[in-house]
Amino acid sequence: MKRTWTESIVEHLCKASNRHAIQAVMLPPLHWADGRIIDLARIGQVCHKRHIPLIVDATQAVGIFKVDVLAEIQPALLACSTHKWLRGPSGTSLVYIHPSVHDTWLPLDQHERGRDMSNSDYYINAATRGHFMDPHTGYYPEAFFSNARKFDAGGKANPMLLPMLQASLQEVAQLNVESVQQSLKQIMQPLLKWCHDHNFVIPSQPHAYHIIGIQPPPYSILLQQPNVLLLSHQQKQQEQRNHYQERLSPKQLVQIARHLEQAHGIILQARCGGLRVAPYLDTTPQDVQALIDALQDIYFGSAVSVWANG
Repeated sequence: MKRTWTESIVEHLCKASNRHAIQAVMLPPLHWADGRIIDLARIGQVCHKRHIPLIVDATQAVGIFKVDVLAEIQPALLACSTHKWLRGPSGTSLVYIHPSVHDTWLPLDQHERGRDMSNSDYYINAATRGHFMDPHTGYYPEAFFSNARKFDAGGKANPMLLPMLQASLQEVAQLNVESVQQSLKQIMQPLLKWCHDHNFVIPSQPHAYHIIGIQPPPYSILLQQPNVLLLSHQQKQQEQRNHYQERLSPKQLVQIARHLEQAHGIILQARCGGLRVAPYLDTTPQDVQALIDALQDIYFGSAVSVWANG
């Protein structure tokens, strides 16, 4: 049986010659292309024993998938762009930094908003000695904030984006993500069964249900379909010369995704040799059936020319 991502990562960590051989581990909670789950709690335990900081990009998980930062994963840093499953605006992101590194890590940006200006003497001394930024007379505090505020980037947050982000976070906070995953699992069962019955490759490892990767059957199987055999002999020979690979090419997958959007109004993405399906709260059984019907037509029906002549 094929090893999971988690097993491979843990094995690699345990084989490291010493704790300095790996400076940091940077992972997501699940694979962004097909939804396979990466057990960060288990990996985090290995990292902690070896004193390796665990850094997490949770963009494709937070807001739709359980990510227990404090009790289970305990990363040194977890970052999350809000424009995905947190439904926030582009241009905003959230970062959690573990208190254990507040005193040892230094911020990349050196600016006054990361400095502790709570001491009133700062303002008094600055006013007495001259301009704040004067290199000869100015007074500039050196002490950082004692918490994660010291790591904030320079500049000021966009005043239009923050209220939008606040509203989206308030809505997402009302969701029970475990219940959402169960609901999506039920809704997606017909697609998973169809894929299994038609030799599509779907994740066999534990996976999430808001991101599902489906890979078409091997090219040799697809070429035996009746509608593909209807191609002219010259076309078929050209296909065999052009497509010696076992799987459909990225170009063909992009053509399929484009056809799904233009002909059926279904938006999928070509990712890592397959198509990424990403259902959400408003996905219905009728939507899933429409996708099944469209895939049936593209791979085994009258629309095979979408990829067979590509």
